[in-house]
Amino acid sequence: MPARAGFNYAPGLRDCPPGRCDEKDSAERLQRLTAREEFERLRRQAQDELQMEAQNFQTLGFPKPVLKNSAWVWALGLVLSTKGSSSLDSAADMSQTHSSPSSVTSFPLAHSHIPLQRKVLPAGEALQRPTGLGRVTCDRSVQRPLPRASSVELQLPPPPRSSPARDVSELHPADLKLTVLTSDSRWETLMFRSGDFEKQALEFLREKKLKFWLLVSLVMRARLVLVFAAHHVHRRLCNTRSAQRFIHSRLPPPLPLLIQPYVLFHSVFVFLLCESLVRVWDLMQASNWLDPSSFRCGGTAIRGAPGAIMRPLRWMALACPPVTIITSLVTLRHLWRHHVAKERTFDKSLRWYPSHSHDLAMQVATMPLIYGVFALDCVIQMLLLLTGSVFREFKSVDVSKEQLRHLTQERYGTNLELADLYEAWALYNFGRLCLMRVRRQIRQEIPLLRRSLTMPESEHAKLLIFRDPERFLFRPLEVTTGIGVKIFVYTCAVKSLFALTITFFADAPFHINLSETVPWALQLLPHMDGAAFMTSTIAILSLIAIEHGFHEILQLQGFAPVLKFLGVKALVTITCLQTLVMGLVMQRGLLRSDEASLCYACLLCFEVLPLALLTAEAWKPRYAGDWYDADCGWGQEGNGHLGRLAGEGDWAESYAVLPGARLSAAVSRASFIRQEDSKVEEIGSSELVRWNSFCELKRVW
Repeated sequence: MPARAGFNYAPGLRDCPPGRCDEKDSAERLQRLTAREEFERLRRQAQDELQMEAQNFQTLGFPKPVLKNSAWVWALGLVLSTKGSSSLDSAADMSQTHSSPSSVTSFPLAHSHIPLQRKVLPAGEALQRPTGLGRVTCDRSVQRPLPRASSVELQLPPPPRSSPARDVSELHPADLKLTVLTSDSRWETLMFRSGDFEKQALEFLREKKLKFWLLVSLVMRARLVLVFAAHHVHRRLCNTRSAQRFIHSRLPPPLPLLIQPYVLFHSVFVFLLCESLVRVWDLMQASNWLDPSSFRCGGTAIRGAPGAIMRPLRWMALACPPVTIITSLVTLRHLWRHHVAKERTFDKSLRWYPSHSHDLAMQVATMPLIYGVFALDCVIQMLLLLTGSVFREFKSVDVSKEQLRHLTQERYGTNLELADLYEAWALYNFGRLCLMRVRRQIRQEIPLLRRSLTMPESEHAKLLIFRDPERFLFRPLEVTTGIGVKIFVYTCAVKSLFALTITFFADAPFHINLSETVPWALQLLPHMDGAAFMTSTIAILSLIAIEHGFHEILQLQGFAPVLKFLGVKALVTITCLQTLVMGLVMQRGLLRSDEASLCYACLLCFEVLPLALLTAEAWKPRYAGDWYDADCGWGQEGNGHLGRLAGEGDWAESYAVLPGARLSAAVSRASFIRQEDSKVEEIGSSELVRWNSFCELKRVW
């Protein structure tokens, strides 16, 4: 019997001497029958397992978590098994003539991380290597797949009448068609060419994983909005002294740390970083590490179609993931030092509840981590566009390439807007710290100023500024500075929400390009950019004025305002200059628009690393008694000191409401507050009343 193309069952069989050919034919026929029985047993076993998986199929169309990552591997394994049966005798081939339609059903969730060899190769090897025969090479010489269980038997929705699963044409001898049920409940016919089936199957799985990450990219941005909102609510609930006492006294030691708002907030961005790294790995595997020969769009060339990436850009893109990992490690180590570097002298029972200064410092120090995560996702979006992966993954969807290009660019812009929003928030917290230190110094000097006055008590009513300098001198300055910084934060928030809205409608299932549907809406973007530039300039100038005006006060206790200010605003200045430079480069035709965007995102990934090192040096706790310990001074409770913790008002504003620090006027005429220089200053009860009335005013910060 002549061997088929690609199979070598018995080399040298036709050259056997007379008299022994009949024995070899009988032995070969017996081995084939044995192989056929083994194949039928494996096929029935596969059907039983698929039926068991179908029973656990949920109503929403997604399998249970325990069964994920197995669908496409089994579908490919069954197709591989059918190849081993293509060499059966003619009776088996005739029995397939009246078989059911050649379709293979499968379940969703193509993003399988299970190695293909675990479920595919054992069944294939068992059928491809009968005892005493040569090694079988795997190719496309399959005439028809064996009968499979129907959709009704597997409890799956039947395919539509127009689907290829109902009427499949005769398979070409060199090709194999596979009809599967995709994750979005569509029937899709896949074509496997002749060659290495294992390599094609792995490429198929990688493409499905890439498509999965594209589909969840919008969910990632929606999650970020929920994360910011949930973090705000979490801080409101947990950042109170009563809640933290309950947490530290009732829960075991690891839990008080794990449920802190800052820990959960940082954990979310670490998870997003890991998710981006997985996407980068899948993209690199699919594109052969950005090899230009693997960039194929498979359609009509359009503006932005895949092409060769410049060699410097290729190496920059390959270096972005490790640089972002180093940035994250530096930032996380710096954040951890705010809690374990030294033991504070107040509120020792609430160890994992940060003080007010540490809380504001951590919100500023987190900026390199968040900016790095968004910059890495921008690199991923541009690589998807330049390599053509975004066009290949959605070629079966009724979406034009221009729409996919618009969607990818909107994701890129949304990432930058969200990063700028958090940068504005970091600038806002830096301003709060500067003004808080100035306010504390003024309140420390007020009692000394009052004691130095020798005029009679009746003449004090004529003094306004010296009687309450905080109210008449500092508070107007605080409000003026706060207006500029707050407007900058509000402007960035509006821009981010606007960009999220555009991306939301451009992504599945809407695929609406607002630039064509509502053209006037996109005309607001240049105005928003101009407003953000103006408000950021005003905010920076306001903080510069504060730093120069109160430089001597801010320098106390090693605060180093200049270094901290550079760490906060250096990135904004650099990104602004980068935007101007990239615009000039594109005008001169040195780089295409997509290449310039990729270069911009890669430079951001590289710039956040020195920014993280600078931030760690400027904001790290240095020694006992540094400016972080200025939060101590509220009073005493039992044998311990009380201090200002995260989410609480300033020590002078909330002094009267703290337990253990409230003194009745009938018991004592004066109250005592522990000062920074360990001296006790006497403050009359009338001063305490004026402080309480000041607390009733609307707080600026």
